[in-house]
Amino acid sequence: MVGHKLGEFSPSTKFMRHGGKIQKELEQARKDSEIQAAKAAKAAASSKK
Repeated sequence: MVGHKLGEFSPSTKFMRHGGKIQKELEQARKDSEIQAAKAAKAAASSKK
């Protein structure tokens, strides 16, 4: 690419991920499952005492 030294075509630009509705739904589902697992672990730990 001639003339593109900065910005979109820069070799130092790190692409993180695409956004969007599907990605947000996946992240929310992952977060919810982690919260549920933490609550279950906490409940199991408190019932052992």
